[in-house]
This record gives sequence, C-alpha cells and structure tokens, in this order.
Amino acid sequence: MVTTIISGGQTGADRAAWDVALERGLRIGGWVPSGRLAEDGAIPERYAGLRETESADPAVRTGLNVRDSDATLVISHGPLSGGSLLTFQEAIHRRRPILHLDLALLGQNEAASELQEWLRRVDPRTLNVAGPRAGDDPAIGESVASLLREVLTTMAETTLQTCHQSQHGPVVDVLSEAYLTNPINVAVFGGTRPEQARQNRALFSWMLREMLSGTSLVALHEGAVVGFVHWVSYPGCRPSREKVAAVMPALLAELAPDVVPRLTTWLRAWAKHDPDDPHSHFGPIGVTPRLQGTGIGRLLMQRYCADLDRAGEVGYLETDRPENVGFYGRSGFEVTSEMELLGVRNWFMHRRPRPS
Repeated sequence: MVTTIISGGQTGADRAAWDVALERGLRIGGWVPSGRLAEDGAIPERYAGLRETESADPAVRTGLNVRDSDATLVISHGPLSGGSLLTFQEAIHRRRPILHLDLALLGQNEAASELQEWLRRVDPRTLNVAGPRAGDDPAIGESVASLLREVLTTMAETTLQTCHQSQHGPVVDVLSEAYLTNPINVAVFGGTRPEQARQNRALFSWMLREMLSGTSLVALHEGAVVGFVHWVSYPGCRPSREKVAAVMPALLAELAPDVVPRLTTWLRAWAKHDPDDPHSHFGPIGVTPRLQGTGIGRLLMQRYCADLDRAGEVGYLETDRPENVGFYGRSGFEVTSEMELLGVRNWFMHRRPRPS
C-alpha cells in the first residue's frame, strides 16, 4: 500500500501528486533542485520534508527520486518529452518498476483500471510521480489529481473478502438493485418495477442459496457490502439435472406464472452456450448503483483475472449490456458469439490467461 508520494516538486503533475497525498494523510517527500527551484520560483513551504540536491540541475533530482522510490508513475497527455522522458529512461536504466499512462490514449476508467492493477501487483510503499510541468501542459495537474484521488480512495476504502452466509442478505440487495434495469431481466420479469424488483430478489436469493459453488467474494466499502462477484471452474458451472429438479420448484413458487417460460428460455439459451472445454465461468457481478463508476467493479474484475492468470484458465461470461462488452474487453475478454434472446442482444465472451 502506498504510504508516501515523492516527486521533484515542479508545477503540474508533481505538485498535484503531493496535493492528493496531503488530502489523504499520506507522507510526501522527494529530492528537489538546490534552492527548491521550480518553474514558478521556490517550491511553497507547505510542501515540507523535501531534500535539496547540491545542484540546481533538475536531472539530478530526477535520478535520485527514481532511485529512492519503490516504483515510478509517469502521467502525460501524449508522448513523453523533457524531464518526463528522462524519468522514464532513468527507471528503465535502474531497472525500477515504471508505469507510463498516456491520457491522450486512455480514458479515465481505463487509466484507473491499469493503475490499480499495477499498484496491486507492484505494491510500492513509496511512489514517485512525475509528468509535465504546468507551463507545458496546463491541464496535467487536474488530470493527475483526479486519477490519483479516484484510485487511492478506492484502494484504501474498499476491501475484498470471501462471501459468508451471513452476508447473503446484503448481497441479494446489491445484485437485485444492480440487475434491476438489465435488458434481459426486464424482458424476463416484466411487470411493475416493485414486482420486477421482488422477482429479481427471488432469483438472486435462490442462486446464492442453491446454485453458486466455487469462489464468491464481497466488496466492503466502509464496512458495508457494496459489491459481489462469483466464478466457478468447469464442470462446477453445470449442475446436474437431479440438482436442478430438486431446487427449481422453490424458485418457481416465487415467480408469476407468465414469467416461468421466459425464465426457462433464458436459462436454457445461456446453458447451451456454456463451453464444453475447461474454463472458469464468471458471474454474477454487481455493484450497488450509488457506487457504480467508482472503480469497485474494476477491482472485482482484477481479482478474477488475476485468479485466471495464476490458474492458467480460460475465462467465460455472458452479458446483455452493450456497455459491459467494452468493460470486459478492457480486462482481456473478446466476444466469441452473440444472439438475440427475448428481443435482447446477448454477448458471450472468452479471455485467454496471460503469463505472469
């Protein structure tokens, strides 16, 4: 976990990183040029704990900050140049962990996902942050601050743990709310929103109680369950006919009569697409609506993909939301087939394991 953020003290990316660190109660530091010199004059005194080099040459402090950190992050809007390029080259030369995020090529979500994954893998205590100065890129400070604020907040306040039976109630709340407006759920359950919500709850309560084996994790945010993810290795994703026959009546008793044939059509169609080859079957995944877009879903996906890569397994999932195709695609999933089901487009996606 990052406890200290260092930089060279220049305007723009360097100061933005310090500001976010101070907001979060992290330590700041780093080597700075003699006289605390920067583009706008002397570095303000509110940035304490800095170390001055004997030289006013910024290149000197660049090398020292790479040397004295556990990893270096460089953020830019476009190709690297000047001091940012020197920082990157210095990290390569010293064989230190380095990540360059070009925000001209990456959207905020993609950049945040990549940064979270890298930080969890490298696990630096002291992070060196670099990038253009404000005079060369007036927007870089705001971009760096926004990205670091999102990632550090999510990583600090959200933890993952194995789902326990005592958490099934909150998990059902999360999943039923998260899937309430999913196109296939709307097509299957129909009716009024209260009735639709009740039947969604019945579906997920039944799934948790009777059908989900394998790995189930919850995301905790400030102590509350706000996310859930499940996956299971083949053939655990294929319950026997005897198992289905034994547990299905409990679900059907909770549903309106007109829902049953649509639900059967849905479940049978997805079952037919389930690969015959060994794989890890993913889903459901859900985040409470008020926290969607804060990185919790990415955190859950990263945990799943890390598990796939460790086990050398192929991942498989289904989705009925077009925006989720892109979300899963950023984690390495590719669409291998699609179909129209109850008037809703469905996509079936695979992911090959990546070497560690």
